[in-house]
Amino acid sequence: MKASRLIPVVLALTALTAPAAASAQGFEGVIKQQTTMVLPQGVAALAGADAAGTDLLKILQAVAPKIDGADPSVLQKQEMTMSLKGKKLRLDMAAAGMPGGFFTIMDAASDVTYTVMPAMKQVITTSAAEMAEMRKQMGARMGLPDSAALAAPYTITELGTRGIHGAQAHGYRVVTPTMVSELWVDPALTAIMAAFQGLQQQMSRMSPEGAWQTALREKGFPIQTTGVMKAPAMLGEGWMVTRADVTSVQKGPVADSVFVVPADYTQRKMSDMMPRQ
Repeated sequence: MKASRLIPVVLALTALTAPAAASAQGFEGVIKQQTTMVLPQGVAALAGADAAGTDLLKILQAVAPKIDGADPSVLQKQEMTMSLKGKKLRLDMAAAGMPGGFFTIMDAASDVTYTVMPAMKQVITTSAAEMAEMRKQMGARMGLPDSAALAAPYTITELGTRGIHGAQAHGYRVVTPTMVSELWVDPALTAIMAAFQGLQQQMSRMSPEGAWQTALREKGFPIQTTGVMKAPAMLGEGWMVTRADVTSVQKGPVADSVFVVPADYTQRKMSDMMPRQ
């Protein structure tokens, strides 16, 4: 697969762990996150006989404590840096086969999302319509929840408080018909959630907010989220477990230049990058 064609796939995977928007603004700074995905063969090895069943909580509880010691061959890791300022967001990500990675810029004042590939000196523009079409095409392949799954009944169980990444985090377990997820949120970082409000429209086109996310969004910013769900066909048959860890939060001024799209780069449309049906 050409490096440029990896972008829709990576963006779709990122959508699985992207934070939900909240209701106000109030954070400027840089957040670093690492996402670790345990592939189906890894889940089978770590969960044993439980992996053949449908008890997602059992699978999650069997796999989650073993992720850090798992064989790297059954893991996929993604580093992401989020820069936030006002109603602007920049996501920097690495991608295999693409030296220097790429970054995506969103601005609430625009319906266009820009994906910049410095090594190729290219910018991919994605309109609102193209973003909706990308989700439609990639949804089934990448296991993104459909409208029924987003609106499905859910239960939320409080898990108490524990230290995670240097913070006293509050835990919540979410159970829906198609997934089980455990979120540990830092109540002191609610301003970060609020900062996404201005970008809610753009982000929802790729990663719509589920009913349970709406219920939890005021609790704080997720600093660790671990979940299990059916793996998309392109990753193999079975279950996949994904853990997202916020590794750094730096509050402070972010230069306007961070959100500038290079004027001398060649521009292409996302529709040109999408896998052909």
